[in-house]
Amino acid sequence: MRKLPKPTNDFQTFYNLCVKGVGNENKRQRLYDYANKVLFESRLYEDNSNNNQLYKTVKHFDIVKQQLTVNYVTNAELTDLYINQMAKKNRPGRSLYDSLMIVPNSRCPFCSVGKVKNLDHFLPKSQLPIFSILPINLVPSCRDCNQDKSDNLFLEEKDQTLHPYFDDVSDVQWLFAEVIEDNPVVIEYRVDISTLNNTSLAKKVVAHFKVYDLANIFSELAAEELDLIYYESRRLFLECNSFELKSHLIQKKESGFKCYKNSWQVALYQSLSRSEWYCNGKFIIDAPVTDDNDDNDDNDDNDDNDDNDDNEVKICPICKGKVSFCCPECMTSIAECELCNGSGILTSSDCPNCEGLGLDRD
Repeated sequence: MRKLPKPTNDFQTFYNLCVKGVGNENKRQRLYDYANKVLFESRLYEDNSNNNQLYKTVKHFDIVKQQLTVNYVTNAELTDLYINQMAKKNRPGRSLYDSLMIVPNSRCPFCSVGKVKNLDHFLPKSQLPIFSILPINLVPSCRDCNQDKSDNLFLEEKDQTLHPYFDDVSDVQWLFAEVIEDNPVVIEYRVDISTLNNTSLAKKVVAHFKVYDLANIFSELAAEELDLIYYESRRLFLECNSFELKSHLIQKKESGFKCYKNSWQVALYQSLSRSEWYCNGKFIIDAPVTDDNDDNDDNDDNDDNDDNDDNEVKICPICKGKVSFCCPECMTSIAECELCNGSGILTSSDCPNCEGLGLDRD
């Protein structure tokens, strides 16, 4: 989801630095002897990644069915380079570990919402230990994304996910959302790859969205956001109109769009601003009754009543039913209305009961 600067550390120097920290002399020498193999495979990793073909590296190792090691270096010894010489504090490779963990706002580049907690092996070290300390294979990640991806390997192009160090899809919008007309409102997220010119990247976007379960993650976040903006949206619709609410939602979308086109917030506010159902206040669960026919029926019924007429609450003709009011001349209670200042009248003829005379016409 988010592009990160690719690590520029010289891998040969870093590999030797980590190997130097190995205490056992025999093991240390065997790892030094294995350096050329590790460096060769790391260059293929980078070349394939630059061409959106990292799956070829994975597929090659799956086909040959080999452990990617020579007889005198085990998978466990390669993995231990990461565990004991890089991830542990005060070890030779720890400074690089710490630098890779530094990302903008500590946000996970895979989902853009989780807080970075660890380094994820883009190609899992459990299956491809030869890349266990390769900097371009180590991506800062939140715990959820690290677990969702698990140790699954992609063997086909369509199964590749976005690699934060190599893939940039931030120039166009491909994340969108739809408003499900219900109370409470539900937001469904989707991807539209028609905006992407690069077919390989488009396939990665689809796979990434699925593997990291982003539709559900974003929908849950949107539900929280809808709760937070409910009363503001309600106020804009009731005290102003649907146009003001729509304009407010568009402004929220445009502000976020300038920062990052594919954030879940941008897609949310865009979908709300495009929804006539939402902008017309249908999301309001406690909206006042504004049916003119019902109001007329009530007035007809009132003609048959006696002195209780004076106590009936009328619909304010100035704000068109957005609030109820009582005539300040012929009744005692007044409901607040910013449009008529709580009076329910702008001219002497606006009171439906006494036409401004302060008397009961009946």
